[in-house]
Amino acid sequence: MSERLSVLIVDDSEDDALLMARELRRSGFEPVTRRVDAAPAMTAALAERPWELLLVDYRMPHFGVEDALQLVQQAGLDVPVILVSATVGEETAVAMMKAGAHDFVLKNNLGRLGPAVMRELRDADVRRRRRWAEAALEILAEAGRLVVEGPDFGEVVRRAAGVAVPRLAAWSIVYARDRSSISDAIATACRPEIDCAALDELARNYPPALEAADPVFGSALRTRKPTLVSTVSDDELVAMARDARHLELLRALEPRSLIVIPQIAREQLVGILVLAAQRPGRYNTADLGIAKEIGGRVALVVENARLVRAREEFISTAIHEIKTPIAVIKTGVQLMQQLAPARREERLPELLARLDRQCNRLSRLVTDVLEVSRLDLNRVTITRRRTDLAALVERAVGEMQEVSDRHTLIIRRNDAVTIEADPDRIAQVLTNLIGNAIKYSPAGGAVEIESRRSDGSVTVSVRDHGIGIPREKQGRIFERFYRAHVGTPYEHASSLGVGLYLTHEFVTRHGGRMWFESQEGVGSTFAFSLPLTEDRG
Repeated sequence: MSERLSVLIVDDSEDDALLMARELRRSGFEPVTRRVDAAPAMTAALAERPWELLLVDYRMPHFGVEDALQLVQQAGLDVPVILVSATVGEETAVAMMKAGAHDFVLKNNLGRLGPAVMRELRDADVRRRRRWAEAALEILAEAGRLVVEGPDFGEVVRRAAGVAVPRLAAWSIVYARDRSSISDAIATACRPEIDCAALDELARNYPPALEAADPVFGSALRTRKPTLVSTVSDDELVAMARDARHLELLRALEPRSLIVIPQIAREQLVGILVLAAQRPGRYNTADLGIAKEIGGRVALVVENARLVRAREEFISTAIHEIKTPIAVIKTGVQLMQQLAPARREERLPELLARLDRQCNRLSRLVTDVLEVSRLDLNRVTITRRRTDLAALVERAVGEMQEVSDRHTLIIRRNDAVTIEADPDRIAQVLTNLIGNAIKYSPAGGAVEIESRRSDGSVTVSVRDHGIGIPREKQGRIFERFYRAHVGTPYEHASSLGVGLYLTHEFVTRHGGRMWFESQEGVGSTFAFSLPLTEDRG
């Protein structure tokens, strides 16, 4: 099968151009050619589309080869340029090679054209790959510096946007996930001649969209693979634009070649890196491998910075949450000390019950903090033994009913089953789920628990009729430190952001699975399934 090759022929002879195209076909190429014979026409052709090869006649009456080579250099192109001439002296050939030509072929020996083209195309590919590799090394070095220096999340995103500019791109955009979506944090970088204000407006007002019709971001977000638009025509800019202002910004920034790189960290989509060049064909399929590697390294640095900040917020929140029950306990003790003996005896049962609830709350908080630390250090142990799940459900419901007198915990079904499990971990799963159901149904009401045996497994569900989870935040609900209700009117009820993470981890480590259904304003149902022991008795 012939190799398609875009060739710009700079020659004032149509016949000579036809002979060169024929020789390329004989050598196994399928040339797509255009002939020009003047500087304006060549300038327009170089800007119009990417060329993989330039064949330049040495002798033209009104357009010298030196002028042609200068236009190539001004366009910033690294494309093989082969001189084709009837006669050329050795000194002249050497001078032209120094000026930017890569080889020369005599017109009476065109049989040499095919091998010369093959060699120069290989060399050009090597140069391109070397440039990308060198840039990748610089980016990896910058990523290493970011890890060592440990700047804050915003600074990491800002510096990540600049890693490819100006070496690999005229401008770039980084979209990074923070709390809810991959466009929470946005940073841009551009060469001095670019309108940076227009770039900022483009990035912030027209962020990534998952819609299939989005020609820039849609495919990259769905497939999680880099998307290449090697040459962007004006018609394609029109297709990319979401409205008139969007098109105005795109035309001002002139993205004539694009790579959109999904940033994947820990198998999660955490952002998008956009590289744009103002020269058509600047990027091609050979660049995608290194582009993916660059995106992956940038993703890890940005995500690590986000997790560091999330951990700091977790510690701050944990301290605040732990202080609350301690304050209640202290107040209760002080109250008993101040009461007269007769009055103290009367209030003692109530105060002890309150202190017990706060001690239980404090114990759960400390346990969650310790469990997160153990998971980080890979020191969580699962000690399995034959466990009566129905008894665990009843005990958890009994304990959690004391947490709130505004909620009624109802066991709809509780099949008698035996599982091979760590009873302490499964008890923690149950109390976390029931505790969340109580916490996120602030108006009170019923919390329904069900444990149903079926086909070698048991499924436990906890249903509330509370505030539910916003749809756009449901995809991250099992992430460590993620708090879905931060920034909402229910933020005061938000916990440490580790309960569901721990629950999911414990269920998974027991060979089970976990899922949920939720509708904002209606409520949530969280469920998990675990395998039964072979002896189901």
